[in-house]
Amino acid sequence: MQHFGPFSGGYSSPDSSLSLQQRHLRNFEDHHNYRDKVDMNRSESSDICGEKRIHRQTLKSRLRNGAAVAELQGTSGSHIIRATERIGLTGAQGVGKTAVLESLIHGRPHAPGRAGGRLLTDHVGYWPQHGDILDRHSTALENIQAVARDVPPDVIRTQLARFLLRANNANRRVSNIPPDERFRVALARLLLTGPPPELLVLDEPARCDKRATSRLLAALLSYPGALIVVSNREALLNRLDLDLILVLNDSGALTESTPKRCSAPNK
Repeated sequence: MQHFGPFSGGYSSPDSSLSLQQRHLRNFEDHHNYRDKVDMNRSESSDICGEKRIHRQTLKSRLRNGAAVAELQGTSGSHIIRATERIGLTGAQGVGKTAVLESLIHGRPHAPGRAGGRLLTDHVGYWPQHGDILDRHSTALENIQAVARDVPPDVIRTQLARFLLRANNANRRVSNIPPDERFRVALARLLLTGPPPELLVLDEPARCDKRATSRLLAALLSYPGALIVVSNREALLNRLDLDLILVLNDSGALTESTPKRCSAPNK
C-alpha cells in the first residue's frame, strides 16, 4: 500500500479523546458486530445489502463535507471525486484502466487521447492490481504493526481474525502463509493503516476465494471515505453501494453510468 502523509481530515466524534485510527478501528468493529447480529437473524432476510447501506450513511455523516480528493480526466471531460463518493471504473480489457490509476497515484502525465487522473489529497491508500503490498520477510502481525503503530498487538490479532486469518499464522512470515490468507493480510494492512486514508484506490481487488471476497465487501462497506474501484466484475460493483460508474473506452473517454444496487431486504 502507498500512504501519503498524515490524515488531515477526520471524523467528528463525540469522544474527541480517541485518535482517528482508534475511531476507524471502532467503525470497523461496530460494522462487524452489526454484521454478527444480522447473521444471527439471517432467517428474517437473506439480503443484508440494505443494512450495509444504512450503516455507511451513518459513517458518511462523520466526514467533512464536500472536499475534493481526486480528479479523473478523460478525453470527454473530467470527473471530480469528493469525500465519501464511491466510484467504479470499468471498461474493456486493454483500454487503459490500470494506466488511469497509475497516472492518478504516481502523478504520471497521460498521453494525448488517453485518460488519466490527479490526486487532490495526499492521504491515499492504494491496492495495485496484484495486491503486492506486503513485506514477505516479515510476519503478518509485523506487516500490520508497521502501519498501525498505535494499535496494541492484541487488537491487531482480533482484526486479523475478523479477516479470517488463522491465529497461528499471525506470527508466520508472509512468504509462508497460503495465498488466500496473504490476500487477507494485505486487505487488513490497507484498511487498518493509521491514520486512515481519505481515499482508497483499488485495482481489481477481488482475486480471492469466496469467503475472503465476502470480508473484502464487508470491509469496504464499513469504510467511510472516498473509494475508486477498478473492476469488470459486475456482481462485485453492484454490491459496493457505488454512487457512479465510469466506463472507459479505447478513445480515452469516460462515460457516466448509473450503478445497479442490491435491493433492501423485505420487511
